[in-house]
Amino acid sequence: MKKIFLFALLMIFILGSVFSQSFGVGGAYTRNNWAIDWDKDVKDLLGSDSDIYDMNLKGYSVFAFAESKYFLALLGLNFFDISFANRDFEKLMEFLVGGPFSMSLTEFSAAVYVKYPISLGQVTIFPLIGIDSKRAFRYTETFDGITETYSGVTAEFSSLWLKGGVGIDIDLTEKLFLRPVFLYGIGTNTNFFNDIQHEVSDMSKRAKNSGYDISLAVGFRRL
Repeated sequence: MKKIFLFALLMIFILGSVFSQSFGVGGAYTRNNWAIDWDKDVKDLLGSDSDIYDMNLKGYSVFAFAESKYFLALLGLNFFDISFANRDFEKLMEFLVGGPFSMSLTEFSAAVYVKYPISLGQVTIFPLIGIDSKRAFRYTETFDGITETYSGVTAEFSSLWLKGGVGIDIDLTEKLFLRPVFLYGIGTNTNFFNDIQHEVSDMSKRAKNSGYDISLAVGFRRL
């Protein structure tokens, strides 16, 4: 089902590129957080260590976009560093593996948004909402100076996101424009994170996957 959805997004992007009113390229800073929603009594017991299993994913992406007046399609590559939210747990992991420990993830991203432009002269503001499909294809672990790379990790780390936010088009010339965008999203849990949450399912309700993107792009209008 996810492959069919991703293929559909690719077709939308390709067709959108051919018939689009504008297109461009850009980059983004992304920060996601995966967190376990503990039962209240367990959360009270853990106190400041309630984030002991939580993880932060932060990094950057590069992307291309094509759009019409009310629709926006993006294709991109995401590069994440994965870290433990709890510093004490991170120190424990470093002790167990005998040195610094780090993880990273590379993803392919395809997204489609609906937007509503509001023109204010040389500036256009547009709220937007849509779906972002993230398909992981490489995961690495580095410990004690040794890096292990794993491919074929799509099933373990891929996710589907609902995102919404606001963007601004700032005209530089009649056809060239600068576009900053802020997006906040809620994603499905990956199998990797689901396995962790399953270990404490008798003490927690669920796990939450959320985060934000701040991007900057340069676009070109055909019309």
